[in-house]
Amino acid sequence: MSSTAEDEPKGRTVEVGGVTFKLSARQIAKDAPSIFSQSPSSHPLVLDRSPELFKLIRDHLSGYRIFPLNPYYFATALETTYSNLLDDALAYGLRSLAKTIIYQMREIQARPNEVQKQLAVELGLFTLRESAFL
Repeated sequence: MSSTAEDEPKGRTVEVGGVTFKLSARQIAKDAPSIFSQSPSSHPLVLDRSPELFKLIRDHLSGYRIFPLNPYYFATALETTYSNLLDDALAYGLRSLAKTIIYQMREIQARPNEVQKQLAVELGLFTLRESAFL
């Protein structure tokens, strides 16, 4: 049986903060399941988040190393940028990225806030006991 174009996994269009991004099926699969893989792809996914941070997320989904972050690239303090990026990774359900960000935050001595810790536990990134050390 041959596969048709309908059988092939599809990419999707994502609009973040008014900026349009196109994610390939391969990018979507990189950190699945996520909001990108679980919502219908027939219509653009519109998100009210930072397009600057989404560029990093897109690069992560493309397989690029995005850490350590350049402290001169963002208008906010480095700790705030990591925290905002973690908020977005958790909002999108990107488990692998969220876990990596938390480890990076440890390296720069920043700490995830209580809401971020709870989301990380709920996503199964860490057990409640492990989250006490974050």
